[in-house]
Amino acid sequence: MTTDPIAILKDIGKQAGKRLARANLFDANVCTSPRNPDRPWEVLALPGDIFRHKLNIPVEGHKVTLLANGDFVVVQVTADLDVDVCSINRQDKVFHLEQSFLRIPGFPSMPVFSRQSDTDLNQLLTCAPLVQALHAFQLTENESLHIYRNGLVLYLQRDSKDKVMSAVQVACRLTKQLQTVTR
Repeated sequence: MTTDPIAILKDIGKQAGKRLARANLFDANVCTSPRNPDRPWEVLALPGDIFRHKLNIPVEGHKVTLLANGDFVVVQVTADLDVDVCSINRQDKVFHLEQSFLRIPGFPSMPVFSRQSDTDLNQLLTCAPLVQALHAFQLTENESLHIYRNGLVLYLQRDSKDKVMSAVQVACRLTKQLQTVTR
C-alpha cells in the first residue's frame, strides 16, 4: 500500500493495461504554485504541484481521466449534466464560487459552494444519489467533489489504488444517476 498519488496512478494503469501519459496541468483548485509577478500568466511551478501524469480508462461506460501530482489524484468523469457548477467540501477556485447557506442532508458541516440560485441547487443537494455517493466517498478535509455541466471531478488523497478505484466507481454511478435526476 502506498500514499504516493503517482505510484497509485501507475498501479491503476498497470491493472487496466494502460500506460500513463504526460500532462502539464495547473489546477487552481489544488495547486499552490505562485505566479510570476512580472508575467502573471506564467506559473512558477513548485515541485510536485503541477499535474504531470494522466491516465484515461473506461469505467462502467464512462470516459474517466485520472491525473496525479505530489498530493492528489483527480478523477474526472465526463458526462452531460443539466446542472450549474457547484463544489462540495472545498471552494471551486476556477469558477470563484460563493459559499451557499444550503447543506446536504446528513452532512451539516460540509460546505457547499455555488453560483446558481439556492432554490435550483437545493434539488441537487437533496437528491438521494448524491447523498448516498457522499456517504460512500467519505471525503476528508482536503478532498472535494465538483459538479459541472460536463461531468464530475473528485479531488482525492487516498492511500491505495483500491480506494481510488472504489471512489471512481461511485463517481460513475453518481454520474449516471445525475443524468437521470437532473433532466
